[in-house]
Amino acid sequence: VASPDLLTTPSNQDHQSPIGQPGATEVLSSFSPQMLQANSRPQDFPLRLGSAEDFVRVRALFRAAHFDDATICRIFALGDMSDIGSVDRKRIHISGMLGLLIRLFLFIEAIPRAEVDAFIDGLTLESLTSLDIIRLEKFGTEDGASIDKYYCPVWLYPIGEFLIASDRGRNPDGSTLVRMADIVFPAIYEGTLRFLRMIPKTPNETALDLCSGSGIAALMMSRYAKRAVAADIT
Repeated sequence: VASPDLLTTPSNQDHQSPIGQPGATEVLSSFSPQMLQANSRPQDFPLRLGSAEDFVRVRALFRAAHFDDATICRIFALGDMSDIGSVDRKRIHISGMLGLLIRLFLFIEAIPRAEVDAFIDGLTLESLTSLDIIRLEKFGTEDGASIDKYYCPVWLYPIGEFLIASDRGRNPDGSTLVRMADIVFPAIYEGTLRFLRMIPKTPNETALDLCSGSGIAALMMSRYAKRAVAADIT
């Protein structure tokens, strides 16, 4: 598990990394409407294994929208994904499918059902739900009514050929997420990205990733090694 709140650089605590402190408060401030009964039941552990067809549909969705780190860095003029916390979301608007996916998964906003239904077809929505990548809940409005919104129970972001799921910084209703003891740095932490750039891209028999955290290095090395092993005290 990796939390976006851990994205501050140890060598420079004033550096703002993706959705890090105090950036987490700024990025997640959009959750002002209270989710109905949000604190009345325990949080379900996120993500499920669905069918092969579910993975095919979801993969096709992200690829068709170009939800990848190269595209996101180009759109927001970022050096790399560790700078995502510097994005001023009030001044930048990305329309279409890519904009929807960025808001839903990268900025972990809760989005009205009608907006999501307008872009994502029914079968793909079923697959996203089956994998527990999105959930549909009722959120309270300022006038006391309620509205159906989709949200992602994890922080889902692209890095290389992979989509990594990390812990959210806060619950969808804006309340503080109960921390687990084994929280690790996200895969787009500045130091992690620097480490990934140092990994040789030559074929080899076995690769060992010690203190693996999110396991992204082992995943990257699995493209070149016949066997990749990740180990961490957590």
